[in-house]
Amino acid sequence: MQGWTIRHRLLLVGLAFLAIGCSRGQAGAAGITTTSSATALPVATPAQVLRETKADLDNDGTVEQITLSQAGDHPELAIASVAGLANPWRMNLPARVSVTDLSTQDLIADRALEVLVLGRGPEADLFQLWVIRWHAGQGQLLKPKGGPLDGGDSFRSWFYPPLVDDLDGDAVREISVSVKGSDPHFLDTIVYAWDGQAYSRSDLYLMPPRIMPTAAAASQATQ
Repeated sequence: MQGWTIRHRLLLVGLAFLAIGCSRGQAGAAGITTTSSATALPVATPAQVLRETKADLDNDGTVEQITLSQAGDHPELAIASVAGLANPWRMNLPARVSVTDLSTQDLIADRALEVLVLGRGPEADLFQLWVIRWHAGQGQLLKPKGGPLDGGDSFRSWFYPPLVDDLDGDAVREISVSVKGSDPHFLDTIVYAWDGQAYSRSDLYLMPPRIMPTAAAASQATQ
């Protein structure tokens, strides 16, 4: 009888250890499942504000908030009335463009302000200028018309930023860009003037600048 009691007790102890092991195994499995599901959730990257300003763009008495930010590869421009910031108009800029300036100007002398975004890239020696007209709560890109820039969204200028100035004294600003010419050491210049509907290639002549030496130009000059 005593032997049977010892064997019975050993059997009970074994069953108790087995029950504890199963319980720990289930807890461990539950812990692994919880951890893997938490790490699988995407982590939101907060947008970094690059530039921002406020202005009454369409001269209607309502101030607009203009913000340039970046959360991924593409900088983003957002424009919205201060009273309705929840629904901004948005535009993505190309990837690998470094924004260097954000400003507002009345380019076409209509008492409204255009938004000018200046960036550099994606090529190291390329500058790009985006011009946005604001009307009825929406942005409209004023694109270059004619010449090598025709069909593009921006005014692209090599080695020098686009020049925005009143070149002919009519109170409307022209946009001049530098383009590569046949001689690798010099640039040609194209002037775009406002024709009432778009910035079209003009017959205005502006003395083109000399190319600043770069590694590529210096290498070509020594060959």
